[in-house]
Amino acid sequence: AAVARDLGFGGRHVIIDLPPMLLLQRYWLRFSGIPAYLGEDTPPAARADAAPPGGVVLESSLARAPGQRYVSGADLRGALFLGLWSLTEAGLGARSKVWPLLLASGVVLLAFGNEFDGVDNARFLDEELRRGGLSRTHRILCWHLASSAGHYYLLAVRRDLGP
Repeated sequence: AAVARDLGFGGRHVIIDLPPMLLLQRYWLRFSGIPAYLGEDTPPAARADAAPPGGVVLESSLARAPGQRYVSGADLRGALFLGLWSLTEAGLGARSKVWPLLLASGVVLLAFGNEFDGVDNARFLDEELRRGGLSRTHRILCWHLASSAGHYYLLAVRRDLGP
């Protein structure tokens, strides 16, 4: 979140993570001068219903539909879904909750290992991308991460965003 802001991103940033990590992220973001607010599934005394533009919403991955109330009705064709190992190291239930956000996003960047906790991530991603129709709406590129055996990047960009 801090790097995105330093690079000029001024929109709403939604981070979905486990509750203890959200508290750590909130501390460091606020320490860095970035407004950060806990989402709906955190203790009510510490919760903000919405972050202002440029702020960061920290949403629990344990929520029924994490992050979706902050982007409901929004055009996500220009949105970035970034999951550097996080999505593919989450349980299958948590993955399914955020999958609609991934499918709606204009750009998707994932890093993943072949396997995590007994789940074949390459197979999982292939099946979910086919089932969700991402290959019809996005150009998809996957390549091996040279510095780490068995790890890959996946980049998907909406076809209507240009070549």
